[in-house]
Parts: sequence; C-alpha cells; structure tokens
Amino acid sequence: MFRIVPAMHSHYPRIGDEGEQQRLRRAIARWERGEITDADLRAVENDVTREILQEQKAAGLEVLTDGQIRWYCPLSYFARALDGVSVGGLLRWFDTNFYCRRPVAEGPIRWRAPVTAEDFRFARTHADRALKVVLPGPYTLAVFTVPKGEPYASRPGRLILDWAQALASEIEALASAGADWIQVEEPSLLQTRRLGKRCARPGPSWRPRNGTRAWPWRCIGGIPRPSGTACRNGPPTPCSSTSSTGRG
Repeated sequence: MFRIVPAMHSHYPRIGDEGEQQRLRRAIARWERGEITDADLRAVENDVTREILQEQKAAGLEVLTDGQIRWYCPLSYFARALDGVSVGGLLRWFDTNFYCRRPVAEGPIRWRAPVTAEDFRFARTHADRALKVVLPGPYTLAVFTVPKGEPYASRPGRLILDWAQALASEIEALASAGADWIQVEEPSLLQTRRLGKRCARPGPSWRPRNGTRAWPWRCIGGIPRPSGTACRNGPPTPCSSTSSTGRG
C-alpha cells in the first residue's frame, strides 16, 4: 500500500519578507565587498539552514532538505567545485524569471572531492527525521553547459557521461557520509520527446546500496516518465510537497 510522504522537494527560499530574514542577502553583499570572511558567511548560512529546518519540521514534513541555502543556483554550486569547469554567464532557468549561471567545460570534467557531504553532515545534526540531499542530473547539467573546445565540442555524448561519472562519485561520498535519501533532478528531460538510444552507465555507485535511496536513470534515452512514476531501472520516487512560508 502506498502512502504519500510529505516532503520538501528541493531548494527553499533563502530570503524572507521580514528584516531578520534578509540577513543572508546582506551577508552575501558584505562578503562580495570583502567586508566579512568566508567563515563569517558560512556562519550566517549555517544559521539560516537551522532556521529553515525548523520551519519544515513545524510544517509537519517527514523528509527534510537543507534547502540548498548555500546554492546560488541549481547548477553552479556543484559544477564550480569540479576540475575542468568554470562558471559562466547567466541563462534563464526554463520558463521562469530565475536565472542560473552556466557551467563552462574548459577541459575534461573530473570530480576531485565531496562537494555536498559536509553540508549534509551539518544539516543532519539539526534534523530529527529523514534528510534528503538534492543534486542536479547529468543530462540537465550537460544541456546547460557551454562546451569550450575539446573533448566536448564534437562529442556531446562524452559530456553527459563525464557529468554522470562525477555525480556517481558525489553520490558515493554522500552514501559514505550516511545519506539515506538522494534526489537527482533532471528537469531537462521534460523538454524533449526522445533523447536517443545512448545508455549512460556510470557505475555501481548509482545503484541503491547500504539502504541509500538514489535512483537516477542509468539510460539516457526513451520518453521520460512524469515525476513520481517508476523509473526504467529503479523504484518510484516518493511523492512530495513543499511547505508554505512567508519567504519569497
């Protein structure tokens, strides 16, 4: 028997209507001017993360996220930490008024160290229930990436595979850190009718193990299924809903 699990989908509004809920915006502005240190900004991000976790719990959600409070946009926070990738200009995020910074593939994309594991560990110490980590998927990353030269300019399939391998390493690190829920988002799948037949098989890290729920598609191809239905190579993702707050 299926049960709808009230859960936070992914990111959470970082800025609210009240003056105190503007402190992260002010801290970022001061950091950009060199008035506060990286540690000072991190302290404010930690404070806001604790606050939004409490708001999710008060709303009755059973699966929380850290709200991606440290993420400027859905792509650049992860992308900028990889070898071979820089962060470029702004591009509209689908049909919204939100803009993201495009990854620029300067050379072979390589994962070198965990990007989100420390963020997960911090949030877990302040969450008394299931905590979910959200990552961008390899196809969406590839769609938004500017391939600057080889090896990707003439081989777009290689771009998807290298993003997939980097994400596989990140998921491995998160599983080792104790993450039980890992959500890989592929909104770009919904903007194409067919993606071709190429299969992307980054390795065993993508298969659920040790109780970790991580179900990205292993095949980049076919007609995408709506969110909440069974994936080609794994179980269905849980239904989710977001809480309503005064943040904008």
